[in-house]
Amino acid sequence: MASKSLISHNKYPIIALLLVIVSILPSAGARYEKELADGVRLIQDVNTDPSAANVVTVLCIDPKKPGVKLVSTLAGDNVMDVDATKGRETISKLVARKGALAGINADFFPFTGDPLGLAITGGVLVSEPMNRAAVGITDKGQVVFDRLSYTGTLTTASNVVWPLRGINRPRGQNELVLLTPIYGKTTGGQAGAEAVVKIEGEIKANTDIVATVVSDPAPAADIPIPADGAVISTHGRSADFLMQNIRAGDKLTLRFNITTAFNSDWSSVMEAVGGGPWLVRNGQVFIDATDEGFDSSFTRGRHPRTAIGVNSSGEILLVAVDGRQSISRGMSLEEMAGLMKSLGAVNAINLDGGGSTALSIKGVVSNSPSEGIERPVANALLVYANPRPTPAIKVKFSDDGPLTAASGEGRLLQLVDESTGQPVDEQTKRSIVWGTTGGIGFVNQEGWFVPIKARNGAVTAIIGDQKVQLSVKVVPGKPTKLTAKMVTDPAPVQGTAQIEVKLTDSNGNVIPDAVVTISVAKGTPDCASKTTNDKGIALFDIIWDSVDEKGSVKVTSGSLSAEVK
Repeated sequence: MASKSLISHNKYPIIALLLVIVSILPSAGARYEKELADGVRLIQDVNTDPSAANVVTVLCIDPKKPGVKLVSTLAGDNVMDVDATKGRETISKLVARKGALAGINADFFPFTGDPLGLAITGGVLVSEPMNRAAVGITDKGQVVFDRLSYTGTLTTASNVVWPLRGINRPRGQNELVLLTPIYGKTTGGQAGAEAVVKIEGEIKANTDIVATVVSDPAPAADIPIPADGAVISTHGRSADFLMQNIRAGDKLTLRFNITTAFNSDWSSVMEAVGGGPWLVRNGQVFIDATDEGFDSSFTRGRHPRTAIGVNSSGEILLVAVDGRQSISRGMSLEEMAGLMKSLGAVNAINLDGGGSTALSIKGVVSNSPSEGIERPVANALLVYANPRPTPAIKVKFSDDGPLTAASGEGRLLQLVDESTGQPVDEQTKRSIVWGTTGGIGFVNQEGWFVPIKARNGAVTAIIGDQKVQLSVKVVPGKPTKLTAKMVTDPAPVQGTAQIEVKLTDSNGNVIPDAVVTISVAKGTPDCASKTTNDKGIALFDIIWDSVDEKGSVKVTSGSLSAEVK
């Protein structure tokens, strides 16, 4: 349903679509709003202003509605794994695997897949905070924001206190950490010492936790983490402490202390993720990026962004802003804060962005990730809600497919009644949720498909429990960029040169089988023209007329040209 945007595009330009297909889009600025469930709305703003291209997708969630909940979830259900992604998973796969209605990426992470900041799932502490902003959801669905710091302690049976540096993460030099089953199957076997313990009750923040030592500490040896226990893992001075002060049968007291910067109450928080920095606090733009350790390029640059906020009615806003692509330039933190405030957020924080920004509904991608294909991430916020009644009509795409589409050449896709072949009615159209798989491009909530990346995938339409797909092959679009450079590695033979020519379209797809011609001043090329290979590249070898003097080179393909001097 297109309507006037709730955002002022003059002050905070929200979503734009900037491609060669601009003229065939339905309007210069359009907003689509659809009910995904009772208490969950999808909002998508589209504006084709070439000066401020952005794609923004919003989930508006009312946790007061029956069945609606927001859950903090680890990708792969653990921190570490034996495969190459080490506990990371794409948002669409995570949403589908968990049977969620929708989901969005959460905290920053290293390659290992360990969330850098706070993570609480079902009231259980999974990862400690790191003096950055975090968001928590209480047992009553209330949303809490603050900047959190951490200190932890381990107290031995003889009342010796030692720093407990963290939970469920690889330990650093001289550190002592606790590894629970959610960390992974084994401890990793780094140099140091370890001891298996039995935990009484659940691990919660700001609470004394009793742990019984199962066996004497021993040198670290990649030991299994018991399903009903945990492992104290240490290095250096902490390893010496463990070996000297702890024995089998000892009762230890563990404490994970979380301190708030703004005195919020986290005692009832059941789900939480970290992020940062702040964007909006108490209704005003508040960006504490320097205090949280973010540099100016992160703050001022326009990037894909993910954020979470809450409005004055207690509704939660999950927001994805696309960037680094022709259809969406991204936002600075100041622009993101302005967006969140214009959406009605009274409090909001930034989450991980860049290539991690992804929003999925029922396992399909509803935004346009900057790298095309989703990046596997460490954790997510998943949305659950009571399902709505499924429409009786069965639908299919009017085009049976597979569809071949050139990058940048958009088109309107339509669904028809499977039994009659007639276009679906307006009421049914308003219930369709559009998305993509395979990283091929972006489809808005009216069915306008914008092919971007040259690869195979599908456009998906969801109506209730129905999920219909149109297979799509995106091929490169019209050539828009020709580059040429002199190859310097390996160094050319004296008196010669090699020129690399590359041809791409407006979305960076390489153009194969295109003819490139070359002209050389004060030299001779090995060939007057060549055809680009499957990587969009043509290589020319040149012999200069004089060993001591290099000339200039001009390459041409169609109306495009480039020079090397």
